[in-house]
Amino acid sequence: MLNNSYKSKIMGNSNDKKNKQKNEKNINNKENTDEKIEENEDNSEEEYYWSVINELNTNVDKMKKNIKKCNKNDELVVLIESGSLAPPHKMHIGLMEKTKKFIEENNKNAKVICGFVIPSSDQYVKYKLREDFINLKHRVNMTKLMVKDSEWLEYLDWGFAYGEEIKSLLDRIIKKEFPKYKIKSYLVFGIDYYMRHRIPLNDEHICIYRPGYDLNKAKEMYPNNLIFVEGNEEDISSTLLRKAIREKDEKIINELTSKEVVDYIKNNDIFANE
Repeated sequence: MLNNSYKSKIMGNSNDKKNKQKNEKNINNKENTDEKIEENEDNSEEEYYWSVINELNTNVDKMKKNIKKCNKNDELVVLIESGSLAPPHKMHIGLMEKTKKFIEENNKNAKVICGFVIPSSDQYVKYKLREDFINLKHRVNMTKLMVKDSEWLEYLDWGFAYGEEIKSLLDRIIKKEFPKYKIKSYLVFGIDYYMRHRIPLNDEHICIYRPGYDLNKAKEMYPNNLIFVEGNEEDISSTLLRKAIREKDEKIINELTSKEVVDYIKNNDIFANE
């Protein structure tokens, strides 16, 4: 017979082994559970995004047409501009054109195949503009007129307030529509937006600044996430355009926006809260 000390020693080793196996099993179960929770969270997020996407109108015809013109080694880029667009003016379009030119001149392989111009939500615009509020229907109609003759600019009527959410949705749509292509998207914003909101950035964005603007603070805040593009010195803004519309200053209105938008403004009471 085995003596008690030896028996306990063997049993102890056996129990240790069982306990170790049990602990390892518990750890594995926990890791599997954590992975499932994470997977469920990812699935829930994807389900949310696709439930939203399925309700949206997204025209990618211009993207399809421009992709056909690209070569195999081209690096495909999409630009996303979101804002009040109340109303849209020449600078909104001019800054997108300038950003496209900057990207393609600084990277000879880059091809900007589309730029989406997207009016923000009514809730955001009403809070921001108060009595100068212009509803989404008018802002979408005017934006549509601004880009209709462009070969690469497109409008979206989504009416979302946050550029990051718009980008997340668009990235999924682009991946689904163009699975064979690697397409990089960039949000395009003015520098005041970044400095005012101090938003955390998880991806590269494009920041438009006025000539002479001191970029040091912006570069300290966002050392790796912003691509800086110099804008124009002209003081064109929707604020100036709204003032001209209220004062019926046709000279200023014609200078600041397109003829199609001018005609739309003449034929519609854009400040009416319909």
